[in-house]
Amino acid sequence: MNTRINTRKNTRLMTGSVLAASFALLTLNVGTGLAASATPENFAQRKSETLQRIDQRINHLQTQKSCVQAATNPDLLKNCRERSKSGDRQRRQRS
Repeated sequence: MNTRINTRKNTRLMTGSVLAASFALLTLNVGTGLAASATPENFAQRKSETLQRIDQRINHLQTQKSCVQAATNPDLLKNCRERSKSGDRQRRQRS
């Protein structure tokens, strides 16, 4: 009985590993294919948009950090988290 359970666990682990490796390879292939076919103009635009998103995240984190630093009790700290979550949702809706 124990051998059967161990075999099932091993099979599940192997299946999960194969699926994860397959997904990683697929992602890598798709990513390199898009980058290789991009024109210089598209590259410049994607780079600019990526940097803009990074700057937005940095600003959001700085705002969140300031809020947490200013919190003087657990309720204020909780409000910081709730504001942060609502900001995350708004950014995702804009994207």
